[in-house]
Amino acid sequence: MLEVRTPRKLSHAGEMDLAISALEAFLDEEVAHPGILLTLIDLTAAIGSQDKCKDFTQRLTTVIDATENVEFAPISHCFLRIFEEEIPGSLPELQRLEKLSSENEDLINRSTLHFEERKIYKYDLASELVLAQRLFKSRMLSDDDYKTVIYDLCNYSSFMGESPSTVVHILNDRGLSSYEKCMEFISEDSSLPTVSLKCFELHKEAFSLLHMEFMKYRAALVFDVMEGEALVAILNPYNTRLKSDVSMLTNTRCHFYLVKAEDYDLAVDSVRRAYLKESGVF
Repeated sequence: MLEVRTPRKLSHAGEMDLAISALEAFLDEEVAHPGILLTLIDLTAAIGSQDKCKDFTQRLTTVIDATENVEFAPISHCFLRIFEEEIPGSLPELQRLEKLSSENEDLINRSTLHFEERKIYKYDLASELVLAQRLFKSRMLSDDDYKTVIYDLCNYSSFMGESPSTVVHILNDRGLSSYEKCMEFISEDSSLPTVSLKCFELHKEAFSLLHMEFMKYRAALVFDVMEGEALVAILNPYNTRLKSDVSMLTNTRCHFYLVKAEDYDLAVDSVRRAYLKESGVF
């Protein structure tokens, strides 16, 4: 059978559609997971697919009770209110979610900030979901590894992570055996060379072209400037919106390179320390 490969270049709208399709297929085979349902609510709302957004909102309410996923009660209540008039018999469910929210206020307060900021931390989530699907369809990820990556990408914990939410980070952090071959595949498939940032001394002239928060959550870092052109480390070569944003923010021609997650994190930590030293912290 001829296998359909994910196109190397997709518009943002194309990425959103493909990410939604990938998660819908995943839900067909797995038990409904609140993080995946919330991701689908976000993605379908973003593209204006109200019917799908409503359906996923209803499904999210079914996986929330006093013993499981109670931290999702307020956000589920919020979305259900939007569709209150379109969903028959939604009032008792709204009352149940409101009661759960008030009874678990302390737990929910610890999660609320993260849920409200999810669209910042998960800004490139669609691109990462498409990358995960590309690796899976290319047989770089096993069924189990693919499940792990999807669940981790769609996970919403009670705190903001210190590293970007990327496929490459998950493969490394989980110690998955597919990490090295996936990195080789991504580099070859995208025609993007891999560099080790340990070979470069990071200077403020370069890394200051992008804001610290951008490096932390969008997974892009300018590690050198040569003849006025920026050399940029990234972890997802297929994320065209990220590349466009980097080019716009640096206001210069950019050359992109693939880096490993652990290499990237060390470089970002080095930049953070440089800023702290400059401010007199140490």
